[in-house]
Amino acid sequence: MSQFTIIASLSMLAAVAVTSLGTGCTFNDPFQSKGQNGVAEFSLSSAQCILGCNTNQPVLLGSSITVEATVKTHTEDPLFLRVADASMGSAEPSSQSCSCSGSAVSCASTCPPGQSKSVTVSFDVQTKAAGDVPIELVDAAGVVVDSSSIVVHPAKTIEARVSSGPQGADHADVTAAADGTYTVHVGNQVDVVFKAMDDQGNDLVFTRHGVIPTYANAKALAPTTDLVDRIIGFTNQEVADALASGDAQISLAAQGASTTVKFHVVK
Repeated sequence: MSQFTIIASLSMLAAVAVTSLGTGCTFNDPFQSKGQNGVAEFSLSSAQCILGCNTNQPVLLGSSITVEATVKTHTEDPLFLRVADASMGSAEPSSQSCSCSGSAVSCASTCPPGQSKSVTVSFDVQTKAAGDVPIELVDAAGVVVDSSSIVVHPAKTIEARVSSGPQGADHADVTAAADGTYTVHVGNQVDVVFKAMDDQGNDLVFTRHGVIPTYANAKALAPTTDLVDRIIGFTNQEVADALASGDAQISLAAQGASTTVKFHVVK
């Protein structure tokens, strides 16, 4: 369920903020991180980071993660993001958007007097190896404007939560039986919200294909045909349609861990 995802993400961010303030430590912004040069703010974007996460949040190995860098500047020169170590990750070409005091503008334009220009550059990084992946923000000449890194961990465990109900209606949580099997009803949708965690219990974030689902007995339980859920669904959520009575499974696999969610589909 998307509500579970949002609540869990916001709770995690609030806990980080409270812990930082309560211990007397310097506040660590849970939404973004200063670059090494102090010029740009770097953040991660994913289903687990509704409002963005700072770069201390571990990323799932083998997944794609969206990285953003925001800098306030009066220059009209374009900026780009790149991975400094190709053995750690590969990246799609970066894109750039601009605003003047919060209002979107063309990046080629100049802000009116008294307004500051903000440039946000983003790209998707495909993680290849565990460790710190160096990220650089550069200008058109390749000169480094600022830099940061993302930390990548393999999964140790995958946890799943199941809810079900009619399409378009609120879905209720489903409790597993003693044998670990979830009972759902023909004609309903089934939501499987999952998270991959590292060996320290950290929730690993990812934007795309970090956890891969596969189905056993798709005649009973199959990926949903609802276009809305398929287009705007969260990447840490698998939505299925219960089609016919029978036993079925959804296996969830990430680099380092896997789990199988078992179902009884009944009328």
